[in-house]
Amino acid sequence: MTFATPGSGRLGPMTSHPSPRYSVALFDLDGTLCDPGTGIADAVRHGLAQVGIREDDDAVLRGFVGPPLEHSLRDRYQLSPAQVARAVAAYREHYVAAGIFQYRPYPGIPEVLGRLAEQGVRLGVVTAKAQAIAEQALRGTGLIEQFEHVAGRDPDVVVVKAVTLRDALAAMGCAPREAVMIGDREHDVHAARDNHIDSIGVLYGYGSRDELVGAGATHLAESPESVEALVLGRP
Repeated sequence: MTFATPGSGRLGPMTSHPSPRYSVALFDLDGTLCDPGTGIADAVRHGLAQVGIREDDDAVLRGFVGPPLEHSLRDRYQLSPAQVARAVAAYREHYVAAGIFQYRPYPGIPEVLGRLAEQGVRLGVVTAKAQAIAEQALRGTGLIEQFEHVAGRDPDVVVVKAVTLRDALAAMGCAPREAVMIGDREHDVHAARDNHIDSIGVLYGYGSRDELVGAGATHLAESPESVEALVLGRP
């Protein structure tokens, strides 16, 4: 969904600084903009229980943050398509009822988004989440007004993140050289590579340095403020 461009019509700081390195910054949601708390893990555990699987390993449950849920369920537990559908339906029911209310922006994220917009950077979200759930999460945290475009997916269509990113780039009408994808998992980096744009791997989320380096992230950021500096191209 496309929203009004934040900061449109504002001058001031945009006229007194050099142009940003990237004029379009596309953010992953979970683990990059917001910490989902235990909401995703609890919902995954609930979904798995509906197909007879008990999962108590917190590290395994954390691994579900980021990738498409259907792919993770299928690949880790070798579930049939019918089992995946049953687990996903139960996951969504639990997540919408309880998990989504645990979302909190990472410290510094609202301020960083505001400063990027003031410098003329266009902001978007690219997520593996269903569109409606992504918008609800952003609305609940008060971040949604910061973004020109939010790209989630149809809940009934499973696609790799590269497809969602491609659609976001087209919707925002930007050239690859203008944009950067910012995320905490290898799937964000792979999506950027497949669309021929740079990437920033964030180290404060759910992915590891080894994961992001191995995927080929263009840059690494220790904090939201480091993301800001990289997008703007400033020390």
